[in-house]
Amino acid sequence: MPLDLKTLIEPSSIFAVKALSPGHPVYLLEGWTLGTGLVIKQESTLAAKNVKTNAMIMHAVSPGATAVPLKPAELQALRSWATSNPDSTGGRALVSDLGQTGTWLKMNAAQGLIDLKGAANAALAGDKSDVRLIAKALNAPGGLEALGAIIAADAFNSNNDRFAFDGMGGMNWNGARLQCLANVGNVFVASSKSGAATPIGLDTWDPGSQHKNLREALNEQLSRWPGRMLADAAKAERVTFANMVVDDLEMVLGPRNRNFLAKALVGTDRLDKQAKPRVVTGIEAGAQKIRDYLKHRYGPASRQTLPVGLAHRLGALGWLSRSDFPLLAAK
Repeated sequence: MPLDLKTLIEPSSIFAVKALSPGHPVYLLEGWTLGTGLVIKQESTLAAKNVKTNAMIMHAVSPGATAVPLKPAELQALRSWATSNPDSTGGRALVSDLGQTGTWLKMNAAQGLIDLKGAANAALAGDKSDVRLIAKALNAPGGLEALGAIIAADAFNSNNDRFAFDGMGGMNWNGARLQCLANVGNVFVASSKSGAATPIGLDTWDPGSQHKNLREALNEQLSRWPGRMLADAAKAERVTFANMVVDDLEMVLGPRNRNFLAKALVGTDRLDKQAKPRVVTGIEAGAQKIRDYLKHRYGPASRQTLPVGLAHRLGALGWLSRSDFPLLAAK
């Protein structure tokens, strides 16, 4: 059987299991055909519907980041494979993690995946090849805009595990405090079907976020919902945030080495001179994609009831109307 998102995982479809992040429940399942496989990951919640909703919001703006909750039969298939392959290091670790409480997701194994943390650490050690690839992917047509769309989905999902929307600032990096980049390792680029690298919105669930459960009522007593930056009237907030994002990326990517004349003429920045407005454009395009997705999923043709949590969020953005969402959940 093939190993893909549309087909149930069976023991016979798995060739090997590799732990991608030792100590964390993230694994690569390799298929029997070279180059085929899935990534599986456990999120620390039993609310599979909530995890799926967040994943679908990201899928609306970053299709390569599709994540599907595993079915009970697939979890049993993983247990069967792991116990039948006792000599597999990945299998032994997987048996242990399958015993923990949480929701498992499966995702396509992104080709040519590079994360900013690994690239930047390599650059600090003298190898700037991956830093150049990431900068090239961002500067390419649609690249910075794709990152902006991912930021829009993160804001809607209240995911502070990539960029911090809470105003508390970002992480410490190489002796400096970043403005909003909270997890350098969660900024990814991956090869598209055409072979070109583009940003991808992996990791959509922030277990520590107050507003992570999109299907639950919006309660802002303790913290503001970051999705408010997507409202039409919040242009200034989007601009401010995009400026911080680009400044942080420039700091982590590091300056370009140029001769004296080139430095004087074009500077040492790695990102396009229009990077900041391009990220804003991407955030706004991402907001529209999220709105269109929700109208498609819960609009008149779908006959599905809009969950109260999503209704609250759409109302906060001025996106809620009876014509677009005729079936609203009871409060």
